[in-house]
Amino acid sequence: MSGFWDGIVGQLDLRMVLVLIAMGLLFYLLSRNSKNVAAAREADRQTWLKVGANVATASGFLGTIVDIDGDAVTLQSPGGEETVWLKAAINRPMEIPLAPASEEEKALEAEGNDTTETDAAKGQESRGQA
Repeated sequence: MSGFWDGIVGQLDLRMVLVLIAMGLLFYLLSRNSKNVAAAREADRQTWLKVGANVATASGFLGTIVDIDGDAVTLQSPGGEETVWLKAAINRPMEIPLAPASEEEKALEAEGNDTTETDAAKGQESRGQA
């Protein structure tokens, strides 16, 4: 009887070793592929991560890169404010979706420029009289 059990145990050991080898090979191939994908992403990232590029951060902030200093990236918002972000937070290149100015906004802007020029002229006149 012991010969029968020895044969079964021997076959199980061989099967177990083969399964472990197959699993190890699978893990190796998967980790190798993910490293290649990560390297390709980083290479692509270096092509668009430059001063002047419009980007989106992981949290959804949209801005233009104005300075890169090591791992710190300074982004400028469409309103002109500058904030500093970690390079790892910059997710992808993205055009900033700004709506074109309406006719009303253009008229208000033109009035604002006219008022500024008029105020400057009044200031010069008042200085000339004094």
